[in-house]
Amino acid sequence: MTMPLNSSYTERRSAADGLRIMGRDTSANILITAPLRVNSMSCCGGEKEVPLISFALSLRMEFPLNSPLSHPVPWWPLPSPTAVTEKHALTFRVLSGTETKERLTVNSDPHTPACTVWDWDSNGKHDFIGEYQATFKEMRGAMDGRQVQWECINPKYKIKKKNYKNSGIVILNQCKIIKMHSFLDYIMGGCQIQFTVAIDFTASNGDPRNSCSLHYIHPYQPNEYLKALVAVGEICQDYDSDKMFPAFGFGARIPPDFKVSHDFAVNFNEDNPECAGIQGVVEAYQNCLPKIQLYGPTNIAPIIQKVASSASEEMHTKEAMQYFILLILTDGVITDMADTREAIVHASHLPMSVIIVGVGNADFSDMQMLDGDDGILRSPKGEPVLRDIVQFVPFRNFKHASPAALAKSVLAEVPNQVVDYYNSKGIKPKDLSDYESSRTFGP
Repeated sequence: MTMPLNSSYTERRSAADGLRIMGRDTSANILITAPLRVNSMSCCGGEKEVPLISFALSLRMEFPLNSPLSHPVPWWPLPSPTAVTEKHALTFRVLSGTETKERLTVNSDPHTPACTVWDWDSNGKHDFIGEYQATFKEMRGAMDGRQVQWECINPKYKIKKKNYKNSGIVILNQCKIIKMHSFLDYIMGGCQIQFTVAIDFTASNGDPRNSCSLHYIHPYQPNEYLKALVAVGEICQDYDSDKMFPAFGFGARIPPDFKVSHDFAVNFNEDNPECAGIQGVVEAYQNCLPKIQLYGPTNIAPIIQKVASSASEEMHTKEAMQYFILLILTDGVITDMADTREAIVHASHLPMSVIIVGVGNADFSDMQMLDGDDGILRSPKGEPVLRDIVQFVPFRNFKHASPAALAKSVLAEVPNQVVDYYNSKGIKPKDLSDYESSRTFGP
């Protein structure tokens, strides 16, 4: 699970997943936020790298928390969503900030992170239980085989209630420092990024013969799709190992029988849809456009499923060091949202990410929902994504911006998505023997 830099880490899981308060007649989840920061290395394009270290905290309550929804009850810890293998570990991930790793882990603590505890409700109306401050220096005490504890305090109760002591005791039984490999570690260790391009050929883009169409082929200047394809594609191809891009189209009637297809090869070679570099994709696109009929609907689930199929095959190979990124260029509202959500949830278990670039000025609210930054994306059956794998970028916001600004937005989440996948599978970068061992402390 990843989160934006310089923000609080929020754990959310259902009662069935482990962390919960059990009462006589009710049950409630716990939500904990803990902002922890440390500076990180830089990678290509000025992107911030993945966390240097993470905390795996095995927690339990000696004295029960007082939940507003139930009588005092026991508190069980939450299974970690990261590569930590223990079933009862709450993981705090250290993010980019202003302090060095040495200052945070060796010397005196530069700041004191405040951890807050909430009674979590699915409707978003969480009830505050209490808070405690836990410095890393204090946490390191659990490395020596002893317990460390903090009082969980509700400031409101502390002021109002004369005999108030606390709302529970948080006990840290074990602390681990785990080496987190970086995106560059994996790239230099043999990971190959495989980009696939998918282009929206639905009728909502307008008749290509009309100058108002997003697909209009102007004799002297590129249309909106070509602008987005070249600008984003040139960024992506720097990460692709062989610079060969499978390119597909969706939402068009294609020759010879002019049936609607949602995953046809833009070069019309289904056996080999690869194009040589972004310029090869541009040429295939320009050659394809006069031969097809823009139609619909705007279904993107089939192309996600096609790339996911390749990613699934790679996952079961011995090397398992190819990571697939699907770049989708589309003009707006999709018509198969339920199937798309299902496809993304499935793909979140695979070595795969999806970058959606919005072309034109349409309503992109559906795309922003798929991005998942404002909440956990779920399938129609309620299954959550295992990882956040979708990044949405409205190209209109970057038409006059610098290439660096566009690159930062397009690839903002990809490095962490790659690292999160390999960490979750326990796959280490090749030829990095100095990273083979991690330190484990505690009882």
